[in-house]
Order: sequence, then C-alpha cells, then structure tokens
Amino acid sequence: MPPSPSRIARQTPRRVYRRDRVAEAVIRAGGGAVLIAVLGICIYLVSVVLPLFNAGALGARTSQTIPDAADVVAAQLDEYNQAILLLGANGDLRAFHIASGAPLGRFRFAAKDQTPSAISPWSRDGRIALGYPDGSIQVGAIRFRSRLRVPDDSERDIPIGGSRPAAGPAEDGWTPVVERVGAEQVRETAPALEFSQPAMLKVGAGAVRRIGAFADDRSEFVVAVREEGPASYSLLRVIKPLGGGPPRLSVSAFPFEIEGQDHRPDWLFVTGDGKHVFALWKSGLCQRYAAANPKDEPIALAEAIQLSEHTLTAATMLLGSRTIVVADEAGSVQAWFAAPDPAAGTPDQQRLVRGHMFTGPGSAVTSIATSWRDRSVLLGDRLGAASLRHVSSEKSILRVPAPTPSPVIATAIAPKNDAIAILHLDGTLLQAAYSPGYPEITLRSLFAPMHYEGQPDAQFVYQSSAGDDAAEAKLSLTPLVFGTLKATVVAMLFACPLAVFAAIYSSEFLAPKLRRKVKPAIEIMASLPPSCSGSSPRWSSHPSHARRSRPCSWPRSYSRS
Repeated sequence: MPPSPSRIARQTPRRVYRRDRVAEAVIRAGGGAVLIAVLGICIYLVSVVLPLFNAGALGARTSQTIPDAADVVAAQLDEYNQAILLLGANGDLRAFHIASGAPLGRFRFAAKDQTPSAISPWSRDGRIALGYPDGSIQVGAIRFRSRLRVPDDSERDIPIGGSRPAAGPAEDGWTPVVERVGAEQVRETAPALEFSQPAMLKVGAGAVRRIGAFADDRSEFVVAVREEGPASYSLLRVIKPLGGGPPRLSVSAFPFEIEGQDHRPDWLFVTGDGKHVFALWKSGLCQRYAAANPKDEPIALAEAIQLSEHTLTAATMLLGSRTIVVADEAGSVQAWFAAPDPAAGTPDQQRLVRGHMFTGPGSAVTSIATSWRDRSVLLGDRLGAASLRHVSSEKSILRVPAPTPSPVIATAIAPKNDAIAILHLDGTLLQAAYSPGYPEITLRSLFAPMHYEGQPDAQFVYQSSAGDDAAEAKLSLTPLVFGTLKATVVAMLFACPLAVFAAIYSSEFLAPKLRRKVKPAIEIMASLPPSCSGSSPRWSSHPSHARRSRPCSWPRSYSRS
C-alpha cells in the first residue's frame, strides 16, 4: 500500500531555509518598524492636540502709578504695548508711557466750551461717540498711529527692544513713544484723534444723558437719551469737504419712547446691524426695541426681560455689537443676543436669549473690556482681581491676582491680543503680556452642542472661517464625524451587495479562462491589508514539518477547476 501524501518526506534545500529565515527577519523588522511609526504618529498627534486645551500664560508685567485715576471710564493700549490712553468721565483724555509711567500728553474734549455729558463705550478700532449738554453729538475715533524712521543721535543709546518718550512733543501736542526695533530703525507711536464737527440732535431737549453707538466702514448708528423728551435713533453720515477742513456730520434722527420707566436707562446700546436697541437698567431690566427699518416703520418696544435677579454692575457689547455682555453683584457674567423665534409673539418674531453664563474673577465685576480680534472679555472685579474669558467657549484663559485690594475701574485688551492693562481706583496700572493659546477650543466646543450668536438654541455647527472678523468660529467636530459615518454606511449599503454578487458570479458563472486572470487580482487586493494579525506565511525549518502554514487574509472564494 503506497504511503499517504502527508507522510512523504520532502527534501528541502538548505538555501530555502536560509531564505526563509532572512525573509522572516525582514518581515518582522518591517512589521515592528510599522508599529513604531504608527505609535510615533499617535504620540505626535497627541502632543499637538493637547496644547489646544491649555489655558493662556501670563508674561512680563509692568506696574506704575497713575495720578488722578478715579474718574477714568475707559482705557486703550497701542498695537505695540508701549503706551496707554485713559479717558475720563468728563472727556479728559490722557496718554502715558507704560514702561516708565511718564505722561505723553493731555486733551480735553469740548464743544462750544462744554465737556461731554455722555460717552459711549469704546468699540472696535477706537470708535466712540460723545454727547454734550446742549444736545449735540460728536463721533470719531481715538487710536494710535505708528511710523518707522531712522533714529537720530539722541536715540541711538536706546537698547534694541527698549522705548522711551521722545525728546519733544509732536505738532499735535502729543509726545510720541520711540521704540528701538533695529540697529538703524525706530518706531514712533503717538495718539491720533479723528472727530467730526458736533451735530445737533433734533429729538428731545436738554443735555444728552445716555449714548450708544456702532460704526464700521459701511454704516454708523447712534442712540441717545436727552434730559427731556423721547429717545432718538440716528443714522449718521460723515461728509468730508472736497476743499479740505474737518468732516461734517449729517444726522437723520428717529424718535422713540422709552416705555414703562420713570427714569433714564443706565446703559443704551445699538446692535451692529442697526436692527435692535437695548435699554438696560441696573435693576437687571432690559428693553429691546425693534428698529429694522426706522424710515418706514416706527421704532417700537419688542420685549422686556429681566436679565438678572441681582443688581447689574457692568455692561458692554461684544465684538460685532450683536451680543450684550452684563455682569452683576453676584459675580455672574451673562451674554444675551436676539434670535429668530416665530413663536415668540414679538413684532419682529425675535426674542432675547441667554447664550452663555459663567463666573467672573470672584466678586462683583466692575469693568469689562472686549477684544478687537475675537470674543474674549477681560473682567475686573471689586477686590482688584481680573480674569480673561472667551465668551463662546466659556474657557478661562487667564486669572490675574489682585496687585492691590483697590477695585478695578478700567481694563483694556491690546489690539493684537498679546497684552492686557488693568487700572485700579488707587491709580495702580498693571500691564502684562500674555499668550492666549487657543481660547475657542474646549472639549465642549468640539463635541457638545454650542449656543452660537443669533441662534435660538444650542446646535452642532462647523464653520471654521467667515467673511467677517466678528463672526464666531464654529468648530464642532460632531457634524464631521457623523457625516463620515453616514457616508461610510451609505457606501457599504451599495458596496456589500455588489461585492457578494460579484463573488458569486466569479465563482459560479465566470468563464474559466477569464477566472484565472481575475481571481489572482482579487485575492491580491483582498490581502491588503490583512483581516487579522498573525505570523507571516512561512515554511517550517524542520524537515519533518516541512509544510506551509496557512496565511491570515480576507476569506476567499474557491472556484471549480
């Protein structure tokens, strides 16, 4: 009886064993290298992603004492963090060199020998509006201007990176700050004021007591309340004479009544699109007036809502002037905006919704400064501490301990988001450089529903960029993950039946001559990548077990020969 095929001893040349061992070593080394490479990629990705969730970091700090700081209501840093502007409640504007505290000049706003009776908050790009006792208003911008030039002999002793006030005042009365930026180059920075001539408000009587404004390159809106009479909503147009001279202001005013209150609001704001007016009282009451088309429709009260149960201590508008940020005595900070809601029952089918709420530095917030670049706010409290928060993500970027127990009266964020300034009631001015990190990134902003500006409720939205710098970055990854999974499932619904039918056809109905060409190609494709782990195909090194082990691969169909 002939021996069975499994018992036949096959003589395998030794060179086959040597090649087998070399191939095994190469395959193992390649597999290990692939695992190490994949692990290295994972470690690199983790090292790149983790810093996204870190808070900001404080840098170098400078502290000076500013005289007569009690009446300061607003502050502004220059682009290179060398000087600061302080605006007083009576229209007194002063500039100081941060490093030394030296004064750089002083200017007092006055129209017809009148000091301002109302000042709007500083908005983006230094735009501001002033109201006067005679009922006139004035709009313009307070900002810094810089220029590069060659240093003179008296400035060559300034070290590179250092700065100091210039030897003499400039033509406009301000002493510029000279910063050495290179061996043969200095940067000269000085305040610059651009204001129109005052224009009378024809609505109401007496002094302007409250004023709010928004302006950009396309439009300018001003809302004001005078001593007597109704409030006014004004569309402004700045006319620049062809023959030169200061620009003139053309005002188209529309009256509206502040309803249900026997005293003037404590804050008055107009949104960036001009469609809403917010009248706000310290009691927490907010009245929203619809002003979508004041030329054709009268401005009317749309809704009244209680923003907080506690007394409000500070309020301002966020970048873009669509969201109002308020703080109360309990240390709570809230962000409110108008959102469409057909069921709201308001004339414009919109309602005020609270998009965000978080805590301030610890005690009652006394000052709020907004960033000119993103949706960050700098909060100063009654005990002298400060914190930097991002409104959309509610992420805490910085916490600045109190250098003095004196309350914070003014705060400012540098135009480049790289420095902050905090002024206390006792005159202590703290300026600190900082790195914001990635304030818009949190686990919640990436994977949880977020309440974005202008939306009635929280949503999953991904929109990393927009045509307007004031737009929110919407970075939710959930729509991307869900979209990928949905596309994969839909593709498999079509691919799986086609694959099964193709396998049946090639196994049972395809011509043998064509099958011999198609089958190897399919099997090679199926082997990349393998469906499971295991040792590579090899031959045993012992002659008595010289049989091929079966490789691990995708299941294959067997055809009839």
